[in-house]
Amino acid sequence: MLFGLFGKVEASQPRRLSGIEAGRGIAAVLVILYHTVLHLNQATAVPALKAVLQFGHAGVDFFFVISGFIIFFVHSADIDRPEQIRRYARQRFTRLMPTYWVALALAMVMAALGSHGMPSTATFLRSFTLLPLDGELLVGVAWTLKFEVLFYLIFAVLIVSRHAGLTVLAAWLAGIVTMAGQEGEGLLPAMVFSPYNLEFLFGIAAAWLFRSGAISSPRLVLTLGLGAFGLASGLENMALLDGYGTTARFAYGLPSALIVLGLAEAERRNLLRVPTPLTILGSASYSLYLFHIPCIGVAWQVMLLTKLNLHLPPFPQFVLLALSGILGGLVMWAVVERPLIHMLRQRKRPGLNPLPAG
Repeated sequence: MLFGLFGKVEASQPRRLSGIEAGRGIAAVLVILYHTVLHLNQATAVPALKAVLQFGHAGVDFFFVISGFIIFFVHSADIDRPEQIRRYARQRFTRLMPTYWVALALAMVMAALGSHGMPSTATFLRSFTLLPLDGELLVGVAWTLKFEVLFYLIFAVLIVSRHAGLTVLAAWLAGIVTMAGQEGEGLLPAMVFSPYNLEFLFGIAAAWLFRSGAISSPRLVLTLGLGAFGLASGLENMALLDGYGTTARFAYGLPSALIVLGLAEAERRNLLRVPTPLTILGSASYSLYLFHIPCIGVAWQVMLLTKLNLHLPPFPQFVLLALSGILGGLVMWAVVERPLIHMLRQRKRPGLNPLPAG
């Protein structure tokens, strides 16, 4: 089955998938709203708002599925072509690391100015390299990027050798299934066999279906995906689903794959038009994800200094903090991420420019 999945497929492909990009932006906003309400709830209890947005962390599940989809969509033609590994590595590195290192530098400055002090050497090295190792990171949200790096490394094996890559993928899947629900130390870091990794595989499967041109009713697929994702969100908000457990990776991951597949096929058939603001939000999603927490923190400090928090009800405070995270992320995209990518990729490949999940 795996060999069939990574075989050659023929179907016309769009140059850009704006629907998926917009979905990524919406997912980033969900994560921002989730972290905003967690922050505000610590300062002043907002149980009702927290209950409504409890599912917001599932934006990460959507990111992981998108990542699997995009990497296969963009690089499937590179599988079993070892001469393409340098280009693949360069694209993945330039997309992920330079902007992240800016976020890391910002985190170190804030730690030095605050009460935490400078990190240990081990913490710094884990944070700097993003290697899939267990342990604390200086940039809290970067735990998802370690999953990205792991996935990139495994997909790189496919590019060097289809047979070796499929063997590694099969062993990886077997390890994930075998280790599901198990606790304790193993020979490899716990994240290597985390159920979150299944969502990259869901994305790959969706991309293969899309490239094969096998989707006849994209609107139905999209509706089913949205409905199932909404159902999982409602169940978690009602405390009927553990959003951080193994079951949730299926409850959110499989619907995310349907959403991505439906969006991609609808756009290929010219059934979807994406408003420009959502496209911009999607393009900026990596910066939104990386920088929103420090932006929310700075906005909160300003509110404390001006005593605005004493004069505003909780909901307006929530809105101001969330907007600070979103606008701050957009600014960092415009002044940091986009110029960095432009500088490091002077020759752009046409087509969808993938962003990491997160």
